[in-house]
Amino acid sequence: MGHKKLLCIVFSVMIFMAFIGTTFAASAEDEAKGLVLKAYDFYKKNGKDVFMNEVKNPKGQFAKGELYVFLWSWTPHYTCVAHPYNHKLHMMNMNELRDPDGKTFVKDGVELAKSKGEGWFEYKYTNPVTKKIEPKKVYVKKADDFVIVAGVYKK
Repeated sequence: MGHKKLLCIVFSVMIFMAFIGTTFAASAEDEAKGLVLKAYDFYKKNGKDVFMNEVKNPKGQFAKGELYVFLWSWTPHYTCVAHPYNHKLHMMNMNELRDPDGKTFVKDGVELAKSKGEGWFEYKYTNPVTKKIEPKKVYVKKADDFVIVAGVYKK
């Protein structure tokens, strides 16, 4: 086999592998949405108490560094009811909490989930890994009297 022909075959295989990798690799947004749906299924199978404890666990199945599930509620006010990394947020009144651009992100996310059942939205928040305020895109899903949330930091 000639050198040029072999080089052409190797190059073709490399292009094919790159195409397959980008086609089938899940995007970070897909992973966030998948984690929310996995969390919802876990909640439905195991009940609220077991689910809340799992979400609060920083080494649990719903905490993967920058990708993690947390929970918001609207009763008695807009609040975070579970977070794996920042337990100071638990049950804090977040009615008027705003991101650096003035967005009332907890209220906005909860209202989106209540009105549409689930969906995407964006705000800015402190990344627990980098400790910097970064744009974040989150997927929200209503589950009875709370909202399951997970998102990705956009760099």
